[in-house]
Amino acid sequence: MKIITRFDGSRPSFLIKYGIPDIAGAIHPEWNSYLSPCTPALERAIGCTGCIMYSGELAGTGFLIANNLIVTNRHVLQNIGAFRNGSWTLYKNVSIDFGFEYEGRQNYLTRKATKVVFTGLAAIDGSNVDHTKADIALVEIDGITDTTLQQPIAFRLTQALTPGTKIFTIGYPQISTDGETPEAATIFNGKYSVKRIAPGEIITGSQPGYPGRICHDASTLSGNSGSLVVACGDEDVAAAIHYGGTTDPISENWGHSLNYFCSEGINPYLKDYFDAYGVEYL
Repeated sequence: MKIITRFDGSRPSFLIKYGIPDIAGAIHPEWNSYLSPCTPALERAIGCTGCIMYSGELAGTGFLIANNLIVTNRHVLQNIGAFRNGSWTLYKNVSIDFGFEYEGRQNYLTRKATKVVFTGLAAIDGSNVDHTKADIALVEIDGITDTTLQQPIAFRLTQALTPGTKIFTIGYPQISTDGETPEAATIFNGKYSVKRIAPGEIITGSQPGYPGRICHDASTLSGNSGSLVVACGDEDVAAAIHYGGTTDPISENWGHSLNYFCSEGINPYLKDYFDAYGVEYL
């Protein structure tokens, strides 16, 4: 689901070139000091985010949390795999590519997706969002031998994102079948399905009462499903995973707070999977 919350340029979307944000010609300069120079922590967050591909087409975004494990949305998984006879099977030709930059790195550190490790139990209906459902999936991918090329993002199990916190979403915004809107043309300048970073803030949101859900106002499009959300100044920690948004009654985007899923009584098994794959905690 594509949600652009502001149309005054204060929520831009910057292209990524060779692993760092390209802030040249920024419509609204307030974010330049946060992005330039690009910190090593933010470079790590950008480097571990990739586009999930199915038979050459962009299916969504995912990010690396261990050498051979990514996180994405369950509704992305539903487009790249099938649930039959009590288990998931990925379709053929599913991979994640950590490049796909505009005039930058292409086909970078591409890995084949090998199996579904974990996902929320309930199917996700994209046209009727239920915030009580876990729109999250863990997918195993081929590992790499030279781990100096890429460092997975770490977790902090006691992190809270409060309204007013400045954040970045990193992913692959994609134009929908409805075509380009004037607002999207202004923000994305006709460059879609490539790696981008979009700044914003945590907001209160119009529908309170969903534990573990965060609301933000960064500019997103449909390919942002599964995007990494990090807090400014704490970019070496995965804070949330983006999963959707709405314009009714107000424009807002949503994410799952990742530390919430690891809390005892919420889904203690998820942390077991993290431990099994060697996910780093801070």
